[in-house]
Amino acid sequence: MNCINLRERFGERYRVAYEESYYAQYGERARVVDPWLMIIPCEHGHFYPHGGELLAFASDKNGSIANKLRKLDFATTHQDGDDGVNVVFPAERFVEVAKIVKPKSKRPPMSEERRRQCAERLRKYQPPKGQRVQDLVENRPNSALESPPTPAPDSELMSGIRGPKWPA
Repeated sequence: MNCINLRERFGERYRVAYEESYYAQYGERARVVDPWLMIIPCEHGHFYPHGGELLAFASDKNGSIANKLRKLDFATTHQDGDDGVNVVFPAERFVEVAKIVKPKSKRPPMSEERRRQCAERLRKYQPPKGQRVQDLVENRPNSALESPPTPAPDSELMSGIRGPKWPA
């Protein structure tokens, strides 16, 4: 059975990611396109394909959002639990559900003016001409590996640590 490819259908406007099982199945650096494992993260859960022309939404928690989803006349409650609700609905009704659950939008592309401003601001952090970034990193002491030597404890300061001297 086929399912909706969320990236093709909604990827222009909304962020599309893979659920965590994608990386367990295909590996950390996978480039496999698997529409069944795509999700659209939202403020209150995530959308996922349910098969055919159906989408589903899984809420993060039970509460007002889950109650609004349960009351949608075009949606079917697929799972209802203490930690949230999963509803199934036709893909054409995506916008109505999205108004409730607030999907995360894609960042708009950067304008040329904004790109120029960022480049100007970051220019002072670039390495000098002819010097590689790797050279700068290799010559900088690594605080975790090369910490400065610890001075020997001062005997006067350490004398109070043993406790007070009791009268004889």
